[in-house]
Amino acid sequence: MMIQRTPPEVIYHRVSANARPPTLLAPAWCENRWLAMTAIAETLTQTGAQGAALGHPFVGR
Repeated sequence: MMIQRTPPEVIYHRVSANARPPTLLAPAWCENRWLAMTAIAETLTQTGAQGAALGHPFVGR
């Protein structure tokens, strides 16, 4: 995952957006943003936080 390859000093301001038809054309997962955000959070919890692939993961305060 790209987030795991991003240094912890970098701040993501938006990982996902949402839209509803007819505005939304693709990808379909944007229609229910919370499902995607939950899946991303679970993956990061299981496989490592932001920066984990670089050897210095983000540590929350």
